[in-house]
Amino acid sequence: MVNLLLIFWQPLLGTNVFPTDEKPRYIEGMAISAAFTFFTGVLAFGLRSLLVWENRKLDQKYGSNKNRVVSQPGAEGVESEVGEEIMAQLSDMSCDDKPSPA
Repeated sequence: MVNLLLIFWQPLLGTNVFPTDEKPRYIEGMAISAAFTFFTGVLAFGLRSLLVWENRKLDQKYGSNKNRVVSQPGAEGVESEVGEEIMAQLSDMSCDDKPSPA
């Protein structure tokens, strides 16, 4: 949805932010682009921090993945992270082990 809005506004922003009289350096346009890139990085870091914080709260309330796997019936004494076995199998596969397309 946001991508569609950006595509819609791109011609309008391009003509106003990168005017032809600022050729060839386009200082104002490049500064605005750099500012939006920095702002996007700040938003990404903020989202990551929020998700880490929420995951810690959920781990305190429900336990971590390791605790949930070990506490399941039949898994007594097994210490494993969810999906760890699958990743180990995938990393051990060579190119010859993978099926070839028909």
